[in-house]
Amino acid sequence: MNQPVVIQALLSKKYTDREINDEFGFTGEWRLSLKDIVDIFIDTNKPNWSDALQLSQLTQLIGRRRKRRAEQTSRSRRPFRQLGLILAVGLLLAVALAAGGLAVAYSSLTADLPSVASLPVLLNAQNGTLLQPTRLYDRTGEHLVAALENPGIERRFLPLNPAMTEHISPLLAQTVVALVEPNYWQAPVIGLSSLAAERPDTIAERLVTSLLLPREENDFRGRLRVRLLAGEVLTRYSRTQVLEWYLNSVSFGHLTFGADSAAQLYLGKGAGELDAFDTALLTAALESPALNPMDAPAAARDRQLSVLNRMALAGVITPEEFEQALVRPAIDALKGPEEAPFARAFTQLVLDRINEDIDRQLLERGGLRIITSLDYDLQMQLVCTLHTQLSRLEGSNQAAAADCPAASLLPSLPLTASGAAPGAETAASAVLLDPITGQVLALTGDTTLAGGEASKMAAHPSGTMQNPWLALAGFARSLSPATLVWDIPPEDTGEVETVAGFHGPVRLRTALVNDCLAGLNTVLQQVGAPALAATAHSLGLEGYTLPVDVDEVLKAGPELTPLQIVFAFNAFSALGQQSGVSSKVSTTLEPQLVLSVLDAPSEWPISAANNETRPIVSPELAYLVHNVLADEAARWQSLGHPNPLEIGRPAGAKTGIAGDGSSTWAAGYTRQLAGAVWLGYDPDRTGTPPLEVQSAAGIWHALMQYGTRG
Repeated sequence: MNQPVVIQALLSKKYTDREINDEFGFTGEWRLSLKDIVDIFIDTNKPNWSDALQLSQLTQLIGRRRKRRAEQTSRSRRPFRQLGLILAVGLLLAVALAAGGLAVAYSSLTADLPSVASLPVLLNAQNGTLLQPTRLYDRTGEHLVAALENPGIERRFLPLNPAMTEHISPLLAQTVVALVEPNYWQAPVIGLSSLAAERPDTIAERLVTSLLLPREENDFRGRLRVRLLAGEVLTRYSRTQVLEWYLNSVSFGHLTFGADSAAQLYLGKGAGELDAFDTALLTAALESPALNPMDAPAAARDRQLSVLNRMALAGVITPEEFEQALVRPAIDALKGPEEAPFARAFTQLVLDRINEDIDRQLLERGGLRIITSLDYDLQMQLVCTLHTQLSRLEGSNQAAAADCPAASLLPSLPLTASGAAPGAETAASAVLLDPITGQVLALTGDTTLAGGEASKMAAHPSGTMQNPWLALAGFARSLSPATLVWDIPPEDTGEVETVAGFHGPVRLRTALVNDCLAGLNTVLQQVGAPALAATAHSLGLEGYTLPVDVDEVLKAGPELTPLQIVFAFNAFSALGQQSGVSSKVSTTLEPQLVLSVLDAPSEWPISAANNETRPIVSPELAYLVHNVLADEAARWQSLGHPNPLEIGRPAGAKTGIAGDGSSTWAAGYTRQLAGAVWLGYDPDRTGTPPLEVQSAAGIWHALMQYGTRG
């Protein structure tokens, strides 16, 4: 075959290998590819320039054909490659997003988790933080006000190791494990079954919840956080250590934490001396701290018997030990010596206030140092002054103690008051406040000579102590201190005894300070009861509600505490400003009781209330009320001159009475000190003559003179 002819034919047409063989009749073993033809051409010819040109053209043809075939193959595969690339990129993005989301979720879940390294600090047997009960101090931090502990019961952390001289009873440890978490020693650090539990159910989770996450929400997120932290505790520390920590810190009720403290309080023995009966009693208290032998003896006995039965079923005790424990009689819980509380009502108010930020069980567990606003000296003088005045009223005519200079400032009682209420269980309560900061300096609950101080400051009918906010409501509606009001009986019967208690036409100033009820009731009708209530609310009296019968508003009125009244008066002393701390339950301010809460060993602040001042009344209206309250001459009509509200310096003050004289008040302020006093008795007691407001005013007089001395 003439090779150039073949080449020319190939150049003139675009043949495939098959077409080449068909065109030139190559069959069988003669079938050749285009590459074979070129190879033959090169091997059998000595190409000249023309042949070289043809060969070059042939080579270009072969290159183009290969390029076309590659492009066709690439185009046919491109959609699949693009789809694969898209799927791969999408998968990688999904994995990256999932990993990032998990990382963000885990970071958010664990961001503010406390360190488990704090457990050895809290529960160290020699100087652990929780060995110290929570203590309340006065504003200087030097005088102890109260300690949350059982007097005479020492807090000790004991080991589980029975080889130690003093240790926790092995029977108690076995019982707690058997009844709380039977597979404690073999369970995984975090099990799938525990993730679905509705509340912490393992020993490690209970330890974490009580010590590290006491305020954690009991939702899925909160439970997951608890379990993650419990898993970290079990990973870092041994299970024996975790069980030991749990038994030394768990609450057994009645301010007892740890097995040894509970054994001392309820059984009078150490935690290493427990038999089956004792173990059942403590385990029952551990499961239900409120149902302990001191606070709920009957319920504690029932739970003790139930625990004994469960101990026998779990094989912790033998049938013989069960029978022996079952027949033993219930114990009478030992009661330690009672200590007279120094400031019982103040302490309760402080604990209630702190409980809004810190869990009560965490407070009772210990390790905190609370600096309160209390002035230790003023509190001492307040208490002894109340006792002295109550003694005088009940006929004992007790002289003031040598260490109570405030009581020596008590003015003489009116002749009608001295010895007028013997055996009537007269009670008194009082508050002293710093009007500039709103801090409570001294406070007592209802105090009697026989029973001492109550644990809470009770509310009493306010009566005419409401006159200042009635005046404020009236002045806001175009009335003035000079407004004429008519203090006359509703119906003029002409009888002397009917009109003897009325004063006829008087200025509003005179009616307000001398409690002219008939004239003030006309002002109340003019102003309106809703306006009076709204004014009281603006002064911080959130719970102020008026009786249905408007005529009874100023006779009895809503029940208020001395603390509420003196805080409302605070707005007049500061000409419309009120100082205090933000309330957790409303938008108003409230008196400040706590200056700071510190971690006891390190003195590191845990929380502190920020004092603030807000304008609540216009200065002009507040000044008008202050001007009336500070007018000494205006109240001579009812109190005489001199009278207990005169303390030798400018002061705004007011006395009040409610009911038939069973509730009397005195309240007032200088720029440096404000105070309120309630004095009264049970209104249901028959045959008791009414109290004079001068008796309550005398207490206020003595306290204000002492508090502003120098």
